[in-house]
Amino acid sequence: MSYEYSKKCEKFLLKKIFNNENSLKIFQCLSELYFCNLKEINNLVSNINIHSLSLKSADFISAFSFFKYTPNLKIFNLITTTSYLHDKLDKDLDLSKIKLEKLYLTLKIDASDSLIGGRQFRLLINLIKQFSSSLIYLSLNLSVIKIGTYNDIQFNGIQLQQQLLESMIQLKQFHLYANLWDYLLDIKSILSTFENQFWFDHNWSIGMHGHYLYTLPFHFDKLYDFIDFDDIKSNNSNILNYPWTWYHVTSINFSSSSKLNLNLIKQLKIKMPNLISITFNSFSFPYFETTKDSSISDDKLQKIDITLDSVTTVQFEDESMKDIKQWILDILPNLKHLILSGTTQFFPQTNRFWQYTFDFVFYEIVEAPLVVIAWRGLYNLSDLYIYPDNKLISMLISFTIGYSFFFLLALLQIPIIQCLIKYHHNLIHIFISNLCHLIAFVSVVQIWRSLWMMCDEYINIPGYHQLTLWLCYIGAYILLTCGLTACSLNGPGGGKDNYIDDQPILLCKFDYFSTLLKSQSGHLKLSKGVDLGPDSSSIETIMPVESPYRFEPP
Repeated sequence: MSYEYSKKCEKFLLKKIFNNENSLKIFQCLSELYFCNLKEINNLVSNINIHSLSLKSADFISAFSFFKYTPNLKIFNLITTTSYLHDKLDKDLDLSKIKLEKLYLTLKIDASDSLIGGRQFRLLINLIKQFSSSLIYLSLNLSVIKIGTYNDIQFNGIQLQQQLLESMIQLKQFHLYANLWDYLLDIKSILSTFENQFWFDHNWSIGMHGHYLYTLPFHFDKLYDFIDFDDIKSNNSNILNYPWTWYHVTSINFSSSSKLNLNLIKQLKIKMPNLISITFNSFSFPYFETTKDSSISDDKLQKIDITLDSVTTVQFEDESMKDIKQWILDILPNLKHLILSGTTQFFPQTNRFWQYTFDFVFYEIVEAPLVVIAWRGLYNLSDLYIYPDNKLISMLISFTIGYSFFFLLALLQIPIIQCLIKYHHNLIHIFISNLCHLIAFVSVVQIWRSLWMMCDEYINIPGYHQLTLWLCYIGAYILLTCGLTACSLNGPGGGKDNYIDDQPILLCKFDYFSTLLKSQSGHLKLSKGVDLGPDSSSIETIMPVESPYRFEPP
C-alpha cells in the first residue's frame, strides 16, 4: 500500500471517527498514524462520546492534538516512535480543560543510542503536569530510551518527587520503567533517594538492576537485561518475594552475563507464570550452571523435569548453532517460534574462513585500488583547476570547501534520515543517499588535500626533510595510540556506516568520546533463517530478526 493511498484511507477513517453521527466510546489505533496532527484534516468535529483513546504516533507532541476533538477523554494511551520532544503545542489547545484520569506513555525510538535529558525531560514533565488536578493513574515506559542528567543531577527519587509527583494531587497509581544513562551508576545511592516519607506514604516501591529503574510490583510486559532475581535491589526488600511482583511479565531479555541454572528456572516458573517469550543475548549462557564452578552434561540434563510450559517463543542473538544445546529445547516443551539473529556465526567455520578470505581479497584487489584511483583523480583535478599558481589560496579554498561540506552533512544527516524513515520514500532515499556520499567524497578529498599542502608548506625543518617526515609519522602515531583513536576517510572520530548495522543508515557516525565511555560497543547484526534439521519438527516458526527502522541499501 502506497504512502499517499494510506493517508487517504486514514483521512477517511478519522473523519468517520470525529463527527456528530457516531456514539463511539473507545478508539484504539496501534498502527502508526501518518496524520500525527489533526489540523491537517479539514471539517473534523469533536466526538463527545470518546472516553478512551489509544494511539501510536511518530510525533509525541502532535498526538495531543486529538484532545481538541475529545473533550470528555478519560483514558489516553500513547506509544510514540521518536525521542524528539518539542514545545509547539497548538495555541488553541488547553490541556488543563481535559479531565484525564489515566495516562499511559511509552517512548519507543528509532535509534538505540537516543537520549533524553535537560530540556526534553523538562518538557515531558511539564506536559504530564497539565493533568495534575485529575490524573489518578500514570504509567511511564521509558525503558527503550536513555534518561540523562537533569540540571546536572542523575535521575532519582527526590527529583521525580519534586518535579512531578508532588503536583499530582489525585494520583493513586504510579508505574515507571526507566533506563538511566550513567556508566558509573550507584544503585544503592539512587535507591536511597526513594526512601523518604513521600514514597512510604504512597506505598510506591522501587526496584533496580543494571541501568534499569522501575516501580514494583512490575506492571510492564518486558524485562530487559535480566541476570538473576538475586541481582535485583529494592527500597523495599520484602516486595521482591511477593508472588505477584512479576505477574505481568510476558517477555524477558537475558543479559549477556546471565547463567541459566536450575534454581533460576524454578523461580521463573513460579514468579513469572505468564512468561511467553525469552531472548538470549550474545553468549548469555555458555553452559548450564548447576554449581558455582561446574556444569552439567547433556545426558544428565535429560532427566531434569523442570519446564517452562508457558514459553512459546525464544530468540537467540549472536549465538552459534553449536551452542544451542538440547536441554534448552527440553525445558521449553511448548516452544513454537524460534527466532535466530546474528547469523554471521551460523556459517560453519570453514565457510566463515573462506567468506572472510574472499572479502579481504576482493577489497584489496578490486575495491581499494578503485578508491585510490578515484581519490588520485579528484586530487589531481583540484591541483589543475583550484588556483594552481597560488598554493596558499588553493589550500584555503580546499580547506573551506572540505570542512564546509563535511560539517553541513554532519548537521543535516539526522533530520534527513528521520524524514526518510518516517515517510518511506525509497526512490528519494536512493537519490539523497548517493548524493550525500558523493558530496562526502568530495569534501574528504579536499580536507586531505588542504592538510597535505599545509604540511608540505609549513611543517618542515630546513635541511632535514627526512627527519621531518619521521617526526611527523612517529608523533602522530603516538598521539593516535594514546588517544585510543584512529583515522578514517571521514576524519578523526568519524566513520562511514555500513549496510548491515542494525541502526538507521548514517553517513557519518561521530561516536569517539561516547565509545570510550561505553563498557561495550554495539555489535553488527545480520539476520538470516537457519535450518535446524529434523529435531526441530515441533517448532512451528523459525524467523530472522529484521530491523523495522531502516531502509535497505539502494
